[in-house]
Amino acid sequence: MTTLDDRLLGEKTHYYCSSEDEDERERGKDDDEDEGATAAAAPEVPEPPPPPSNAWRGMTTNTGPKGVIKDWQRFKQLETEKREEQEAEKLKLIQKLSLNCASESEKEKQKTEKEKKKRGWGRSKKKPVDEDEDIDKILEEEDGFFDFYVKQRMQEMISRYECLPVFGEVLELKSGPEFLRAVDDEHKDVTVFVHLYDPGKRACAVLNNCLKGLTSNYSRGFKFCTLDVRVVNMTEIFQAQGVPALLIYRGGNLVGNFVRLGDEFKSDHFSAADVMKFLIEHGHLPDQSLTPKIIKSSLKKAGSDSD
Repeated sequence: MTTLDDRLLGEKTHYYCSSEDEDERERGKDDDEDEGATAAAAPEVPEPPPPPSNAWRGMTTNTGPKGVIKDWQRFKQLETEKREEQEAEKLKLIQKLSLNCASESEKEKQKTEKEKKKRGWGRSKKKPVDEDEDIDKILEEEDGFFDFYVKQRMQEMISRYECLPVFGEVLELKSGPEFLRAVDDEHKDVTVFVHLYDPGKRACAVLNNCLKGLTSNYSRGFKFCTLDVRVVNMTEIFQAQGVPALLIYRGGNLVGNFVRLGDEFKSDHFSAADVMKFLIEHGHLPDQSLTPKIIKSSLKKAGSDSD
């Protein structure tokens, strides 16, 4: 442990001289001289030159997996390019030889083709006439087929119409179950008209007479019925304000529902023609003025046969 005096005067090593230290310095100098002598006596060996740097030659020097793959890809690319160049040169050579080396048979074939073309141009003046005749024949055949198709469709419509039942009168329904049978048990293509009426109202009586007039023109496939509103237990409000009402069914489904028809015609004095026009406008009766003549004649013939 150092004392205050040692710190003020310095360490002993700073001012104390020893004979051992001088001997050690002497020995160190002798060792340095011996090493210098041996170094001078040993021959100088030159340092090996640095390895030459490999210049880039278009391929990698890496011998790992990535380098091998890259070299293989480059090889295949060069091989493909060389093959394409060879094929292009072959095509050029083939074209050149084919232009210069035409055989006699090919020349004769070319001459015959030219002669055929000339003959075709000579006959081209008559060609439009022939084409027009062919077109006319085709149109005539199509017109004949179209007429046949129309007649066939008309005949199908007539046969379907002839299968419908004929009524020709207004049917009075007297109960609710009878009303249901008249609607649900009828043919699916028959249109059923049911007039809900009140005997005490003038408009209801007028509509009943109009329906009787319609039965003469629409006897087949159209069923006209009347039903007293009191029979089906309708409400007093409907009996007072809802009649005359006309319910229209087809295939058991309600397809038309008209109430207070007196207000629709704006008076109690309307005719069968007014009712027919009203039902035609709403699509519940067909317009007989638009019926084709072929159907009218067939219907008349069918009516006379049934009589």
